[in-house]
Amino acid sequence: MDNRKGNCCVLGGAGFIGSVLVAHLCRSGRTVKVVGRSSAPAYMPAGATYVRADLCDPVNLRGLFDGVCEVIDLVYGVPPKVSFGGSIGQTLTNIQTTVAIMEELARSKVDRYIYVSSGGTVYGEAISLPITEEHPTHPISPYGMSKLACEGYVDLYHACRDIPSIIARLGNAYG
Repeated sequence: MDNRKGNCCVLGGAGFIGSVLVAHLCRSGRTVKVVGRSSAPAYMPAGATYVRADLCDPVNLRGLFDGVCEVIDLVYGVPPKVSFGGSIGQTLTNIQTTVAIMEELARSKVDRYIYVSSGGTVYGEAISLPITEEHPTHPISPYGMSKLACEGYVDLYHACRDIPSIIARLGNAYG
């Protein structure tokens, strides 16, 4: 019997979108490992545990996905509105982190990896409305460009290392 079934890891699970997702997963009976770079949040729902880890360091990734069947990746270091003010190093760190995550996923053999990208910034200026998944991608910010680059690495690892992957381009979240 597979002891991983129902075990999920949410990278960035203490953030705005992540905390709502983790609560939903726990309510559905899932066991969730929440990974973040800050101190543990004040509240974690029943069924969730928090692990503090700097995902930019591949050493911290070693064994992180052992015992889980799926990983949902909401991690990103530089938000869109400040990506122009950030250094190229910050942008490259985000790409390097995604590649390091993919390497650990290949080692740990998860059943599913969901990479949460950006529904707005990877497309750039709309050529037609509504924007569909077939719309050309022409990012107009470092954030959008790096999200698109990370998507490319997810596709590459799916093809070359057989990591079952899904890319979700979420629209602007609010609440």
